[in-house]
Amino acid sequence: QFRIVFSIFLRSTTFDQARETCQSFGDSWDLAVINFRVEYSYLKDLIGHNCISEGGFWMGYTHQSDSEAETVFDKPAYWKIKWNKKDARSAGECVQLQNERFIHADCAEQVGVVQMAY
Repeated sequence: QFRIVFSIFLRSTTFDQARETCQSFGDSWDLAVINFRVEYSYLKDLIGHNCISEGGFWMGYTHQSDSEAETVFDKPAYWKIKWNKKDARSAGECVQLQNERFIHADCAEQVGVVQMAY
């Protein structure tokens, strides 16, 4: 049986610190990667219903081009995220979910974390 568990941390941290924290939970934990639209909808609703949609959250992607992102797992995601060039705040290589949109940002920025167990 295939099951994914998502957790959200409000504690602000850098991308690298966020990834280390996620992996410290065990072998099946890491930054979250969205593979299906239903997962995106679930996270969007979870964040929005808890009134935390204004902040950013590190996700398990890195910025690879102006139109796509790759996962931190060295594997492609089933559901590729995309953004408009206007959503880029910097030339950062890490990806945040912020205000229901994916943006690329400086990896040293301190924001919350979305992690998953797979």
